Amino acid sequence: MARTDRRLLVADDKDILVQNVEDAQWQVTVKGAAGNIGKIAHVDFGYTPDEVFVLPDFGVKATIWSLPSGRGVEIRDPKILQKGYDYRPATGHLAILTRPNAHDILLVLTPGTYEPITDIELPTIDARGLKWSPDGRWLAVWDTASAGSKVLIYTADGQLFKTYLGGKENDGVELGVKSVEWNPLSRSIAIGDFGENVTVLRSTT
Repeated sequence: MARTDRRLLVADDKDILVQNVEDAQWQVTVKGAAGNIGKIAHVDFGYTPDEVFVLPDFGVKATIWSLPSGRGVEIRDPKILQKGYDYRPATGHLAILTRPNAHDILLVLTPGTYEPITDIELPTIDARGLKWSPDGRWLAVWDTASAGSKVLIYTADGQLFKTYLGGKENDGVELGVKSVEWNPLSRSIAIGDFGENVTVLRSTT
């Protein structure tokens, strides 16, 4: 279940219902939202309350449904991760992790039409998440724990700006990234690892 200020989203493993909490007569149902390729694994509103983002439990495609038109835009080969996509603040550009072959690909797509404008092969083993900075200037991507504490910082136009590789514990073991969070002013980024340590980096140096 997810909600905006006026809309409530409820879903089971196949269908989605969106209701207006201020107007009991207004509702939209999306039947078979995951298509015929599995069940819904994750669902939430898109950048606007008129969009619903759906990930199925098989990574064949993600679908962004338009509630006014009932049409869906498909994105092929998404990684099935709740943190595997994020909307850029202020503009609504969608960044999403995909894996069409043996490599992770970062896609950045235009708002509304979701046409790809950036397509980057990532130097990752198995990217586990991404997150835009609040000002939309930076995009952080982090790798699987087996790769150590690896975080990549990209500019909004897809240029690799910085790579953070972490610091090993006393026993020489890298514990891997568990979570990433930007400072509200986008001046720094906090990286939490599985050893309950937090490292804070300046985003611009």
